[in-house]
Amino acid sequence: MQWTERILWLTVIALLAAMLFWVRSDMKELSSWINMQNDQLEEIDALLDIAEKRAATIGQSGHVNIMLPDYEIRMMQGNGLENPLEDLKSDLMSNPQLIPYDPVLGGTMRFHSASDIIVLPGGWVYAIFEDGHINGALLLEYTISQGTISWSVFKHQLF
Repeated sequence: MQWTERILWLTVIALLAAMLFWVRSDMKELSSWINMQNDQLEEIDALLDIAEKRAATIGQSGHVNIMLPDYEIRMMQGNGLENPLEDLKSDLMSNPQLIPYDPVLGGTMRFHSASDIIVLPGGWVYAIFEDGHINGALLLEYTISQGTISWSVFKHQLF
């Protein structure tokens, strides 16, 4: 009986050792999965930080103000615009003839608000227009030479 008891105890110890080895390998897999989840959460946090910074550029009116690179602002100032963003918006608002749609029901096509004009990097502007009855948007390209802004309509659509 002594040998039987010893064999039984050795079997129990071997089974416990196998279970510990199995649990340990599962713990390694679980630890690896947790680390991967933490890495993904850190990436999401970084993206949320970027989104918060972009959201900070949204004004009280809820309209987006895209941040232009400093070098673009300096180039525009070097080409004669004192306050490039405001100058571009103001000039576009004074050029409603760029809107390629006729007004309806006696309205007047125009760029209603400077907050509906978004200056994009690379010489582009996205602008919403309306006549009080219908509205749409334009994607325009602009160039600046000696303080003069030239516009060309790249794409347009009614909403």
